[in-house]
Amino acid sequence: MPHELFLELKQFKQSLTLASTKQTLHGVDGGRLRVYGIAVVDVEFANQFVLWPFTVVDLVNEVILEMDFLRLNNVQWAKVNCTLGKTKLCSRNPLP
Repeated sequence: MPHELFLELKQFKQSLTLASTKQTLHGVDGGRLRVYGIAVVDVEFANQFVLWPFTVVDLVNEVILEMDFLRLNNVQWAKVNCTLGKTKLCSRNPLP
């Protein structure tokens, strides 16, 4: 999760905190990312809420959902449909 997003969320939920971590991450260029900590955040998908620990880092523009989140919550993407468990999240028209 981008650090800027964490700060925005904290404005609305004062109790949101960062837990320390010794985790190190690197960007696609191989450079080391600054890790601020872990924030446990309520994530909503298709009217379902999931508590999930996000690593808060610098120099990242978007939230990245890791494979463990996708597998644990049975998120499946196919060419036409994507679902969370039994709930349909989106529908796309297949390319010609």
